[in-house]
Amino acid sequence: MSVTKNHKLILITLFLLFTFITEAQTSYDKGYFIDNNQTKTECLIKNVDWKNNPTQFTYKTSNDSDPITVTIDNVSKFEIYDHLTYIRAKVAVDVNTSRINKLDDTKELSLTTSTLFLKLLVEGKSNLYAYKDGNLKRYYYSNENGDINILEYKEYINKEGKVDKNQNYKSQLWSNLKCDSIELNSFKNIDYEESDLIKFFTTYNTCVNDLSYTFKKPKRTKVFHMSLRPGLDFATAKIDHSDTSINNNLNVEFDRKLEFRFGIAFEYVLPFNNDKWSLIVEPSYRSFSSSKTIQLNTTSSILREDKVSIDYSSLEIPFGIRHYSFINDKSALFFNLSALVDIPFSGTITYEDHPNFDINSGASLALGIGFISNDKYSIEGRFAFPREIISKKLHTTADHSALSVILGYKLF
Repeated sequence: MSVTKNHKLILITLFLLFTFITEAQTSYDKGYFIDNNQTKTECLIKNVDWKNNPTQFTYKTSNDSDPITVTIDNVSKFEIYDHLTYIRAKVAVDVNTSRINKLDDTKELSLTTSTLFLKLLVEGKSNLYAYKDGNLKRYYYSNENGDINILEYKEYINKEGKVDKNQNYKSQLWSNLKCDSIELNSFKNIDYEESDLIKFFTTYNTCVNDLSYTFKKPKRTKVFHMSLRPGLDFATAKIDHSDTSINNNLNVEFDRKLEFRFGIAFEYVLPFNNDKWSLIVEPSYRSFSSSKTIQLNTTSSILREDKVSIDYSSLEIPFGIRHYSFINDKSALFFNLSALVDIPFSGTITYEDHPNFDINSGASLALGIGFISNDKYSIEGRFAFPREIISKKLHTTADHSALSVILGYKLF
């Protein structure tokens, strides 16, 4: 795959357009923050729907005011009403990972002290908090003195070489959060997961008659989508033969042609950042057929020609990520970046008087920008960078590229 100056210009243009529209399209919701002097400021907070716990946030004093960014150093608490609450706390952080290939053989936690924004999950006599940073997920609780402690959990490799778990958090809960109506088995069955811990802390605070808040994750009703995707390819192919030991010029660039394509798109909406990101896969049938007559270089004064033909159909499968910039509840702009895998059904490049080539699988990148209306109908412009379509041979390369216009109809 080669990237020319024109391709770089397309990349830069799409990136700048994506950045501009993403920054321009923001959601500021009502909330407040409390600073180091315990002063409460009512404001509009940019609702990023953080996947990882933030270290800063942006707010406005009114819809027309300029955005202001504040950091964890200056804020002790902030809340977006009816959505989320973060509090600042200096706590012990376990830096161990839960990735199988990076587990150590030590049962004990590796703790350091850091100042974090913790997400409030349950508020009452004992609060439950969450901290997430990539693959790291840890939970905290407050005792009667208001101190915030980590709920101890760690996966490690035991002496038998198997994955084991330090589940000391169950003993912590049993020792500190007992109530008459909560049986011992209840503690044994608590997994180190947000849903289980929220359920337990809600039960405990209800039992002691001191429950004031329980975080409820919005129910996600539109997670998977399937769409029909017909369209047109404005496609071309190019063959370069660089053997300088012969005089014949076998290079050819086929004229661009309009070809029909049809695909089915599958989309999974990621559970963060207000449903703005999704994963997509879109198997599509497409084809390209063309021919061209080329003049050959010869040592004689006699003009010689050769006719070159390409006949190529394949299953093209983009695997990518999509970002939405919502205009309203039903309409949005979207941007795609995909790794494109191409699996030929059939394909040959044929010279009348020279050796032929079979077309093989290739891969490239594709960029797309589109618009969806009424949460159902869409149109997308997509540029697929050139991909190699023959096995690498001495002195010969061939690639295929396309500009596509693709319509969409969302089935669900």
